[in-house]
Amino acid sequence: MFVAGLSQHEFPSYRSIADRGEDGAKEELRLFYVAVTRARNSLILTGHARSDHGKVRQPSEYFCLIGDNWVEVDSRAITRACRR
Repeated sequence: MFVAGLSQHEFPSYRSIADRGEDGAKEELRLFYVAVTRARNSLILTGHARSDHGKVRQPSEYFCLIGDNWVEVDSRAITRACRR
């Protein structure tokens, strides 16, 4: 299973949280949880470092929720973000 777009303000979505507050945040987290728990053999989570306008994006806070049994490839941004 693939989950793409795990960058801050995209997943969780800034708009969802801004429009619906805590309920929006809970719904975004529920969607992430469903994706992670439905993965059968492997789960590939991706994000990106830049938006369409060239703004630097941080990894989604959700990366820090999945525990320690994962591998980060071609980056250390997630590891650094979860240590904060």
